[in-house]
Amino acid sequence: ERAEARGIELFVSSEQPVSWWASVSLAHADDHVGGVRVPRSWDQQRALHAGVTWPVGEWSLSATANLHRGWPATEVGVVTTPAGETIVMAGPRNAVRLATVRRLDMRASRDFGVGVGALRFFAEVTNLTNRDNPCCLVFEPETVNGSPTLMRRERGRAGITGNLGLLWQF
Repeated sequence: ERAEARGIELFVSSEQPVSWWASVSLAHADDHVGGVRVPRSWDQQRALHAGVTWPVGEWSLSATANLHRGWPATEVGVVTTPAGETIVMAGPRNAVRLATVRRLDMRASRDFGVGVGALRFFAEVTNLTNRDNPCCLVFEPETVNGSPTLMRRERGRAGITGNLGLLWQF
């Protein structure tokens, strides 16, 4: 029927002795479905973020840290109908929370002047600590005591991820 995002964020930053910033936010992002408020899939009710950038010669090194409450997810279960059929049924949408997300990212970049504009080369590593931050639920069919069931596990995003890039600004 509608969506709503509301919250508050405190952000502080400085350029001395190095460039840094930090923020804390308390927020909700909800869908309204059938008169019921349901967390959106990207809802982060409580989050902390911080970053720092150091100039090192012609290079710029930066690091960011992210911590936020786990993503909302939907449970799935096996039920038996009155007719005796076994079916898979989703529970209430986004009614459970996955584990807390913690991530540390690093980046090195350098700008090069070229005729018109500038080229920025960068190399970055995402999730430097290789945490298994959960993104979603996976359900695997199993049989327990002769009855079908689903075993739930949290699936993580990719571990350490590297990225190289070249950006032309003109």
